[in-house]
Amino acid sequence: MGIYTLVSADWRLRIDTDHGMRWLSGDVFRDRTWLPVLPDCTDLAKELQYSNFLLLPYSNRIRNAQFDFDGRTIQLEHAERHAIHGTLRNQIWQVMDISDERLVARCDSRGLEGFNWPWPLLVECELQLAGSSVHCTLRVQNLGDSDSPIGGGWHPYFTRTLDQANPRLSIPVSGLYPDNDGDCLPTAGPVPIPPELSFQNGVELPPEQRIDHCFSGLAGPLKICWPDRNITLILQGSEHYDHAVLFNPDKPY
Repeated sequence: MGIYTLVSADWRLRIDTDHGMRWLSGDVFRDRTWLPVLPDCTDLAKELQYSNFLLLPYSNRIRNAQFDFDGRTIQLEHAERHAIHGTLRNQIWQVMDISDERLVARCDSRGLEGFNWPWPLLVECELQLAGSSVHCTLRVQNLGDSDSPIGGGWHPYFTRTLDQANPRLSIPVSGLYPDNDGDCLPTAGPVPIPPELSFQNGVELPPEQRIDHCFSGLAGPLKICWPDRNITLILQGSEHYDHAVLFNPDKPY
């Protein structure tokens, strides 16, 4: 299996390149021990099979797996459950470079089975551990002969509690997409954020509150803090990323 471990003084990641570059675990080193800030999914028999995966060439869902682009109507597969979370997360990626703290892998969609996208793509993902940081870089090249829309992102799961310490969230967003149909697809443009979904300034996340919402107007880094463990994760994306999805599932991952 193509499972690789990246280790620095502060981070330890396990990556599965045979299944879409998904992360199988993510630990930080504190007080002489490794703490799982992302859940350990190295046991593939577990219900949760990845602690982070790539969303390419689109994120979230496409209603009825259909959209219009450049004067064409594009119909993808899986319309019965909407096209969801891209189409590369289960493909085999080719490792281009590997060291203790860096992994570069590439996926060429040409010839792939089950590639649910009409444009061929060459995608490269670079993971670099640098001090207390993890740098994740995506590069996407359209290999087709016509323009292609491209979207993307990451889908991390974070451990809800660390040694019984509950997390606090800071999510600097300005709007919320309403989901009147209950299928996690927007039914209108952004609306003001209700108080129960506002996590602007280090608000503790209620474990019993199920949340699966998309926010607009991301204007800075997102923060997850476990104050009792003195650990804060800061998520900073490039200027292309101006939306965020907050998912607090029923099960305590």
